[in-house]
Amino acid sequence: CKEARMIRTLLALAIVLVSSGFASAHFLYLIPAPESPGAVRLVFADGPKVDEAANLEPFTKAVVRATNLDGTAADLKADAANPFKFASEGRQVSTRTEYGVVQRGTAAPTLIVFQADLVPTPSGTPTAGLDAGSLRLIPSLTNRELRFRAVANGKPLPNVDVLVYKPGQAKPTAARTDAEGLTPAFAEVGDYAARIHTTESVSGEYQGRKYAAVRHYATVVTRLGEK
Repeated sequence: CKEARMIRTLLALAIVLVSSGFASAHFLYLIPAPESPGAVRLVFADGPKVDEAANLEPFTKAVVRATNLDGTAADLKADAANPFKFASEGRQVSTRTEYGVVQRGTAAPTLIVFQADLVPTPSGTPTAGLDAGSLRLIPSLTNRELRFRAVANGKPLPNVDVLVYKPGQAKPTAARTDAEGLTPAFAEVGDYAARIHTTESVSGEYQGRKYAAVRHYATVVTRLGEK
């Protein structure tokens, strides 16, 4: 009957949402490990913080890489007791991982890609390696003020919103980029985080599942020190 068909349809939609395992309010961050100076943690949360209830299983094979002062890169070995904690020794750290293909209701199946960066100390010069990749946020320092540059495939992204967590702020503030992909400047000393996302109309297949679009999420964590 019509009622039974409707119930089956609703159940099918629920199964699609649950089976995706993707929490739209969660993003991948690399943050300083609060319990271990000189180490970083890979976290999946609605902001740059540890969420003990979050499912990190999709990121067990994520490669976390540190950039040395000479520009060379080295893969980091996970902590024996915590596979999502890495000894970074104060270096710039990054990771990029394909989360998987998700689909909500009748929307097109989408491949989710996360990029997370941690830059302990931003500088006035381009940060090594951060201009590469499909989507990145580059923290830069000018006259002791912090700005974020949105970059996609090496080119600046103008007129897009970057969500910025300012020191002590629980919720992010939207900051619009200019023609060079730069956000307005921030002068308050303390810890910052920012995130952005873009969607490409690109089709393909990942782990046996077809997708019709790719959504990129990029986050960065950094700190503006005392003048």
